[in-house]
Amino acid sequence: MIQPGAGGTLQGDLGSVSTLLTLPAGAVDEPIAMNVAVVATPPATGGLKVAGHVFAITAATENGGAVTQFHAPYTLVIHYSDADVEGIDE
Repeated sequence: MIQPGAGGTLQGDLGSVSTLLTLPAGAVDEPIAMNVAVVATPPATGGLKVAGHVFAITAATENGGAVTQFHAPYTLVIHYSDADVEGIDE
């Protein structure tokens, strides 16, 4: 749970890819639950190549309402291996 006055982090390990999302205090007005999961079918990329795994990060209020905006900038760090981007110009 991400708390309004404290902020928080969400970490996800998806094979060779790991994510770390950090929300600062004040980013949300109420407690929210966040989740990171692999997406089985990648969305259309418009010709871009997919590197590694496709994943989705979701956030919801305690009542299940989707959270799509935050009151403060957050940080998302994605770690991946060289094999995940082999043949792709980063």
